[in-house]
Amino acid sequence: MRIFIASSGERLNMAIEVGSWLEGMNVEPVLWNEPEVFPLGAYTWDALIDLSENVDAAIFIFGEDDQIWFRGESTMTVRDNVLLEYGLFSGKLSKANTIFLCDGRPKLASDLEGITWGDIRKKNSVRIKLENWINSIRASNQKKVKGFKITDLNDAFQIGSTFIYQCNQIFGKRFLQRCV
Repeated sequence: MRIFIASSGERLNMAIEVGSWLEGMNVEPVLWNEPEVFPLGAYTWDALIDLSENVDAAIFIFGEDDQIWFRGESTMTVRDNVLLEYGLFSGKLSKANTIFLCDGRPKLASDLEGITWGDIRKKNSVRIKLENWINSIRASNQKKVKGFKITDLNDAFQIGSTFIYQCNQIFGKRFLQRCV
């Protein structure tokens, strides 16, 4: 299982620490600052889309990174690109496979206020919650394999091609001619 970990530059040490926790849970962490995540010459957004198709889940670290003025008062909020990337991965991987951990109490977009998040400062508690989350993803992935779900057009094409090939082997070329 591969899990992408994203944060602002200011929270990179926390992302690295979360990555070490994941390694202890037999998970391959993919940190945003690894050279292969953003190859030379690639557009950042395209690289993130590609990455979202090559990981099983994602963890975002939200911190009090940027000062904003909300309704006339100064407050601290999540770095805007981290929030945008959370939306991308949540849409590509599902809400269940994309979570965020908070360092402090950054102002969240109102649409995110109803989502349960982990407090990264409560290390023992958040590690237990992460392990439970990972186990639920593993269980879900096992059900998909047992239930044989077609997840995209490429899967459907591969399954169809394999079926036709096997039928040709059994029934000869006439099978394909009858199908067409």
